[in-house]
Amino acid sequence: MSVAYLDNSVATLFNATSASYTTPFPYDSKTTGTDRFLVVTVMHENGATGPTAITYGGLALTQSVFFEVEPLDNFSETGYIWTLIDPPTGINDVVISGGASLDGGATAAVYTGVNQTTPIGNVVTAAAIVAPDATAYPIVKQDDGNLIVWAYVSDRGDRAMVAVADNVGLVLASTAPGVNTAASSFGTGYRAIGSGEVLVGADRTAGTFQSNGMGALELISAAGPTAAPTNAPTIDTGALSVTTHSVSAPFSINSGGGAPASYEVRINGGAWTDIGLPSPLVVTVDGLSANTAYSAPGLELRGVNSGGPGPVSAPATFTTDAVLATPVNTSASNIQSTSVTLNWNRG
Repeated sequence: MSVAYLDNSVATLFNATSASYTTPFPYDSKTTGTDRFLVVTVMHENGATGPTAITYGGLALTQSVFFEVEPLDNFSETGYIWTLIDPPTGINDVVISGGASLDGGATAAVYTGVNQTTPIGNVVTAAAIVAPDATAYPIVKQDDGNLIVWAYVSDRGDRAMVAVADNVGLVLASTAPGVNTAASSFGTGYRAIGSGEVLVGADRTAGTFQSNGMGALELISAAGPTAAPTNAPTIDTGALSVTTHSVSAPFSINSGGGAPASYEVRINGGAWTDIGLPSPLVVTVDGLSANTAYSAPGLELRGVNSGGPGPVSAPATFTTDAVLATPVNTSASNIQSTSVTLNWNRG
């Protein structure tokens, strides 16, 4: 089972230009899902103390990510991601200890399918006190089944933000929308798609640059690493389409092991080339030599995912079409009203 956001579990605990931690914040973590994991994000201006402890339903959270944009001033922002394995279900109080915030916000959300022994993998932070923005940043997602949670802060309230491609923005907020440096912006979201180095976070679509930053952590799937595919795809050799310089063929998926994230093709034992997940399932290879037999071993295909490559298909052998010679020394003779004689030499 992959890590997933628990639908409708996100909430903004507070969002104010003069926030206080003195009152508990009721939060509904819902009652569904297994291998649950609570994520609380907090943002405040540097002049405040910030949270020194957070509990939910009396259970202590762990500070898992800390990012401070500009420690030397009292006007930039500081961000945190606090986490709790197996949080209580239903409505409970989030209690934040620490100094009052001059300007801040906090969110909470639950994720399911998280490893309860080793829930967190890679962590990254970024900050920028000069352009460009640092609210989106790459992180290595170690497996397709894992998920990246992120949070960002900015020292302006007039920023319009949007989650970058393949990310979901759960909260994209401002303590005072439209106000510049007298307010702040903050947000949180996640990325479930892909593996390897992926971009996470949000980009500014309006408003001007001001010091900003972000933090992100990888939630590890309770199911463990994705298994590589165990069955090879099947190339439909009876439906090969061959030209002078290309070959294409439909293929079918034989399920087993982990689902392929993409497919790779090679010709005559050469290097593998990724072709993604084509729709319909057709593989095409261009740039071949004309009038050439490809039979050592020919066209091969395999599925791959973060668990590795699967077995190789049975090869499809073929011969590309020949290129017709171009006639030379062409001429016309015996030209009549309804006929003509053409003369040429073989090229």
